[in-house]
Amino acid sequence: AHCGAEIAGWPCARVEIADKPVLAARVLRWRSIPSRYVFVDAQADGEEWQLCFAVSQLSATALVDGALLRFTGTEEAARTRRGLRAWQCDRLVELTLCVPCDAAEAGGPAPPAPSEAALCKWFVRGACSTASCPFRHQFANEHEEATVRATRERWAAQRRAHEDAADPFAGGGGGGG
Repeated sequence: AHCGAEIAGWPCARVEIADKPVLAARVLRWRSIPSRYVFVDAQADGEEWQLCFAVSQLSATALVDGALLRFTGTEEAARTRRGLRAWQCDRLVELTLCVPCDAAEAGGPAPPAPSEAALCKWFVRGACSTASCPFRHQFANEHEEATVRATRERWAAQRRAHEDAADPFAGGGGGGG
């Protein structure tokens, strides 16, 4: 029952449930909003996705790094702030917490390593002065770069809108005494 395709480095058998394909992804990390949602960053189709489950569908305490999720869902129209494809998950079909035995015996690939660190907020704001900063100082993709560029332009417009020609401190001058 193997279709020949691979998802997250693992062979995949795609089936359909109620006219929606069953997708598969490997868990990288997760966070939850208690009593509401579980957000899962997962590796699938060679890229990182962000999945959103209701807590009634998936409990954060049930997850482990490298777990395989099979689910149905709808892709959101817009990407996340980090430029990831986002999925609103309708149904958790299967949660596999370990490497499949047949893949491990055959020397199959290990679960993917966590992706790069998050983008440095000081880099986004203009410059990071920390020599051993654990965060990224380059953009992961064009979408992330465009988002930061738009944010910087919005900040500049807000500063211009709040300028006051009579403010003695605006130009860096001393003022006051």
